[in-house]
Amino acid sequence: GGSAGPWASSPAGHMNGVLGALAGAGLSAFAGVYFELILKGDMAVSLWTRNVQLCLFTVPISLATAYGGNASFIQEHGLLGGFDWLVWCVVL
Repeated sequence: GGSAGPWASSPAGHMNGVLGALAGAGLSAFAGVYFELILKGDMAVSLWTRNVQLCLFTVPISLATAYGGNASFIQEHGLLGGFDWLVWCVVL
């Protein structure tokens, strides 16, 4: 028999997944409410401009985080390495 590799199922792994999903959902909800608060508070800036401002702030942080932990994998497979049809269904 072969090894299951780094994706082997374990109770700790499942708990980490659940906690990660809950944290992501909570942060997403907070971001949505905060974004709405910003939009309603300052109408001098268009929605498009505000989105670009937020993007310029978050993209460098996201890239640094991704490359910090997975630089060799990203260099070999690209930023979307490991995405399969199921992941694309969830994303879209």
